[in-house]
Amino acid sequence: MRRWITPLTVAVGVLAFAATPASATKPETTFNATLSAPTPGATTCTGLLTVTFDWAGKGGVTELLYQPDPADTATFPALGAGGVIFSKPTKRFTQTVFYEMTAGTGQIDVIPVSSPASTGTKSNVVTCTPTGS
Repeated sequence: MRRWITPLTVAVGVLAFAATPASATKPETTFNATLSAPTPGATTCTGLLTVTFDWAGKGGVTELLYQPDPADTATFPALGAGGVIFSKPTKRFTQTVFYEMTAGTGQIDVIPVSSPASTGTKSNVVTCTPTGS
């Protein structure tokens, strides 16, 4: 049985092609890091660091490093240079971890180890004023 291409079939095909954008928007990788407002104690402040990412494209994240920003006036003794290691490349992740900080201002740098390479993010800046100061 023969099939004939009619002008209507061609018109529908052309309209469908024209309705599709030539360069569809690619999804983007997002990294977010948020320090909760610090709760002051006698000598330090405590709070939570929440890290999320949504990896777009091929590959994924194999490790995340959490480290205090070099410009901080405060230190994060409980956090140190922490992070998380994944057993295989991961595309989506959320983690909330405890932090403790000394008096001053600070933020956390979140650095992904990934394939392909990607830049990380910095958390918001928070200020700690202990009640004993």
